Amino acid sequence: LTYGLPVPSGLFVPAIMAGGATGRLFGELLSIYAPGYSTSPPGNFALIGAAAVLGGVCRMTISITVIVVECTTNISYLLPIALTIMVAKLVGDLFNEGIYDMHIRLKRY
Repeated sequence: LTYGLPVPSGLFVPAIMAGGATGRLFGELLSIYAPGYSTSPPGNFALIGAAAVLGGVCRMTISITVIVVECTTNISYLLPIALTIMVAKLVGDLFNEGIYDMHIRLKRY
């Protein structure tokens, strides 16, 4: 939504915020309606949600994995984040091409 606007709003922050909010909502709902199902706090779901949306929008697997893992400063999140971003990229590729590829095609570079 913000990528095509002629204002400096960026792509990373809106994707991270949308994914983080959705993941946090899922984590909160899971803790309310199924309290014994998951031992992870809702913040972990927010992290995975933010990584999934960012990976699905940008389709840059390795660089986004490194950025998100560096933000957490916890190497134990590497495997779940990497798997989430890879699955998000593969699912996104089933529907259309990445937003940067679309932009390049529209600008006719």
